[in-house]
Amino acid sequence: MRFSTRARHLRGSKEAVSSHTSEDSSLRYTGSCINELVAHLKNRALILPVCAISVLTLAPFQFFAEETADRRRAPFLLWLSPKFGGWLPFCENIVLFIPFGFGLAVWIENRVGSRVLRILAIVAAGFGFSFTMEVLQSFLVPRGSSWDDVVSNTTGALLGYFVFCIAGARILQFGDGMEAWIERLCGGGIIVAMLVSYTALGLTASWQLQKMASLKNWDAEYPIFLGNDSTGQKPWAGRIVALTIRDRALTWEAARRLGESSDAGERTPSIVTFYHVEQDRHGQNAIWEIPDLLWFPHQLPVQESMAVFDGSSWVRTKANVESLVQRLEMTNQFTVELVGAANVNTGDFEPIVLLGTDPTHFDLVLGQDGDNLIFRFRTPLAKNSSEPSLIAPDVFQPNRMRDILLAYDGADLSLYLDGKRDSHGLVLGPGAALFRRIFRLRMYNLRAFEVFYRLILFIPLGVLLAFLSRRTGRDAWGKWVTTAIAMVAFPLVIELTFTIVSGRFRWADFSSGIGLIWAAILITNSDRKSSYIE
Repeated sequence: MRFSTRARHLRGSKEAVSSHTSEDSSLRYTGSCINELVAHLKNRALILPVCAISVLTLAPFQFFAEETADRRRAPFLLWLSPKFGGWLPFCENIVLFIPFGFGLAVWIENRVGSRVLRILAIVAAGFGFSFTMEVLQSFLVPRGSSWDDVVSNTTGALLGYFVFCIAGARILQFGDGMEAWIERLCGGGIIVAMLVSYTALGLTASWQLQKMASLKNWDAEYPIFLGNDSTGQKPWAGRIVALTIRDRALTWEAARRLGESSDAGERTPSIVTFYHVEQDRHGQNAIWEIPDLLWFPHQLPVQESMAVFDGSSWVRTKANVESLVQRLEMTNQFTVELVGAANVNTGDFEPIVLLGTDPTHFDLVLGQDGDNLIFRFRTPLAKNSSEPSLIAPDVFQPNRMRDILLAYDGADLSLYLDGKRDSHGLVLGPGAALFRRIFRLRMYNLRAFEVFYRLILFIPLGVLLAFLSRRTGRDAWGKWVTTAIAMVAFPLVIELTFTIVSGRFRWADFSSGIGLIWAAILITNSDRKSSYIE
């Protein structure tokens, strides 16, 4: 569209809107000019609040059906709690759905003639959308579902309709004017300069933030403890058949094969072994033995292939494991595999494997708390704190032999139990580094931080590319080719940056980056085919 033509059209529309709204604030009396504004904004007015509400209510995007099963044992309509959650969250939920009601009112303005039918449609849509979100929230561990949320959300949608009736003309006029101003601002080479600057900023920020998840601050002076810590106050009772530490993150297929192996002793020749993945001259993986192990407090050497811990004695390395720490820092990856069984736990945290001195001073610790598995390791994000911790419930049962494998690839920590991928893990991407000063880095929130970071990273770029695609000129093919290259190149360079820093490349993350950019382009230009656009 030519900007001069649109500007004249806008001026005429705004004057007509201003004249009409001074007589009656309701949009149904503003005439054809408001119909043109509605046609120009109707899709985005509805799509944007739907997307925003979905993201905010479904965070942290990790659905655990087994852990939340108690919420869904009652009949379906009782999945949502009938208890009132308080007036503050009630009002917050009202405000959250006002944009949805407003956007839906804009979208049905020229589709439903009767005001009564419009109100009924908005109430029904608000109720249905809110109820769907609440049902999905019943699968999210840190979120709760209640009927008062549905009531407040539906009320907010209805209030959004009345906001449309009272001030819709001015709001639509302001939004359309802002878009016209942005289009004029992005003329010439300005939008290209903005794209280049934003790309450079995104790459720099991603590089620096991802470095916060690296294994660069480990203490090489720590020994390894099994079944206790240096204080002797955290005894663990159970059996350890094998403990293997590798300096690479095993793939899912390799973890599955290890978990399906029937004889743990055949694949780990001693109770503690460090595998170095580089092959020697015979084509075999090099095996580095951990320093000699001693029982404490009697300091007897460990000679058996199976260590039995009764709480009165434990095992530690005779010397520090400096070479192990240095190797893990170099590769920025590790795999820890523990084959063993636990006895009854007292309910307090008890370390099983500790690379450190105690549960507050460590490089890495794997322990038991009740029937839960707890795993922590140190990065610039976590340092010596207890967060973020991987917490997997129902792992330990009395005398049940388990094959526990934890693999860290420089960004994500994955858990495998008996060769099967577990749904619990840690996502230590740039999102965790960005939000760590605002929110607590808890396991269930990390996925949400990563999603929010990717939204911040890719959505603005998609909006800029959408405005670039609107540019008119002779070289239409060049415009679309530039947009397509930028849409693919930016996520690719971002993932290559993560690969350099953390050592891993995620095709799923690369694809999601392209998808987010493409979605931003489609949403930004979703109303371009209306009769209002020339």
